[in-house]
Amino acid sequence: MFLTVYFKEISLLILYAVIQSVIFHFPQAWPLAFVSLVPLFFLMYYCAGPKEALTVGYIAGLLQTAGTFYWILHVTKAGYIAMCVYLGTFTALYALLAYNAVQVLALAGSPGFRWAWLKILTLSSLWVLIEFIRSNIPIMRFPWALLGYSQWKNLPFIQSADLWGAYGISFLLALSAAAVFAAWMIVLRYSRGQMRLAEYIGQLVLMVAFPLILIGANVTYGVGAIKAIQASVTPQTPSCRMAVVQGNIPQDQKWDPRIQDMIYRKYDGLSRNVIMDAPDMVIWPETAFPGFWEVEPELAQRTGRLARDMRAELLIGAPTYREAEHGVQKMNSVLHISKTGAELRRHHKIRLVPFGEYVPFFQFLRQYFETIGHFTPGTVMTLFRTPVSWGFGVTPDNRPRAFSALVCFEDIFPDFCRRYVQKGSSMLINVTNDAWFKNSTGPYQHAQSSVFRAVENRVPVVRAANTGLSCYIDTTGRVVDSVKDKGKEIMIAGFKTFNVTLNHRPAFYTRHGDWLILVLLTLFILTHRLYTARLNENPSDDTD
Repeated sequence: MFLTVYFKEISLLILYAVIQSVIFHFPQAWPLAFVSLVPLFFLMYYCAGPKEALTVGYIAGLLQTAGTFYWILHVTKAGYIAMCVYLGTFTALYALLAYNAVQVLALAGSPGFRWAWLKILTLSSLWVLIEFIRSNIPIMRFPWALLGYSQWKNLPFIQSADLWGAYGISFLLALSAAAVFAAWMIVLRYSRGQMRLAEYIGQLVLMVAFPLILIGANVTYGVGAIKAIQASVTPQTPSCRMAVVQGNIPQDQKWDPRIQDMIYRKYDGLSRNVIMDAPDMVIWPETAFPGFWEVEPELAQRTGRLARDMRAELLIGAPTYREAEHGVQKMNSVLHISKTGAELRRHHKIRLVPFGEYVPFFQFLRQYFETIGHFTPGTVMTLFRTPVSWGFGVTPDNRPRAFSALVCFEDIFPDFCRRYVQKGSSMLINVTNDAWFKNSTGPYQHAQSSVFRAVENRVPVVRAANTGLSCYIDTTGRVVDSVKDKGKEIMIAGFKTFNVTLNHRPAFYTRHGDWLILVLLTLFILTHRLYTARLNENPSDDTD
């Protein structure tokens, strides 16, 4: 009986959750993102009030999270449940605040609908503001699977991220969905004979013209940007040869001391296979070094000999110890080893994974989370200076070229990465261990972030992952090449050398950051007030 009465609502809940999950699991499903919010709008339309919208929105968000992040089950079942419960609140908040705007858009054919087009701006602005809040809440910030990331293979569409970041792409998608919902309501009203043809055409054009123009301009900009970047690459453009090694060490074996030597020999052997490619640098993933660097001096010495034998620099992910005032601290680090085997510089991961590498909030909770890594975050955004022998030379403004190392999920934070480029980084290198996700779409969802960091800042991104996706992303966001074995990129061992083009040019987003958020907050407030003011001038307009 329950299913029969609420069949429409249940169907919309499932449809919303499926579409919102599919667009992040299958790159070819990117067109669905333009209508992915439509089922949610209809759910809100059928709700009796804001409180019911809040409840329905929470259920929708919970189901969406469960489908999008199913791979967290490979890491922790309790964490998966907590993630669903936590992230569901943001969809609930959106549904609560968007409820009235949806009801206004449903007034197709009424006199008040003349001003309802303002509400598509309200809905799209609010969606991005909620994404921004989710991405920047201290400690629990989670800018993963932003709506815009669904377009990571739609290169012309995402080029404008160098102007307004990934949030700008999310805004366009939300705007499209709001316009589709409004247009649908207009068509329904006309099909029921409740509108004259002239009104039907006029309101339909009013509702879809602005989104179509904006989306068309965005694609035009993207096509032009890609052509301009491709034309800027000449034989004189600086480049370097970067090799990545993908060890494919299962997570349940990484810290087994009985096979420590076997793990090291695997990375050593794969690295020596790269010698024929004559790389400038060989990169190992996050914590690829099987043990703490200071505790394994023999392995550290072997690493130095490897660099000398290869005549190439090494960038190695390794856990390290650091002396501090209150004792020794454990750090998740990246070490830069010279061609002579000497350590040049090291960087300590700054953004640690809560409940993965440390226990947030209260120190006394540590006793209940003995399996947590208890790492200490770094405090310095390290720049690795590149030697002249690499052929990097200097940047267009005569500064020595440098690169930055992003450890694990640090590449998912737009503003964090932007600050590295502001400091002078010409290339971002992401070392990560996605073995936690096993054979799932988790590694690809992680790589979506790297694609946007490349476009936002117009810098190349090189990824070295334990189980994939290890790849080179150029400044247009194109995945140029990756480590493969018989067509597979995930859960395979291998290596690949990339000829990385260093054609970085300062981007508007790099200089100005998330300026769009302030604009959308202003737009959200103004559209609400303007619509209210118009209704106060003409009270009879607010009729169905």
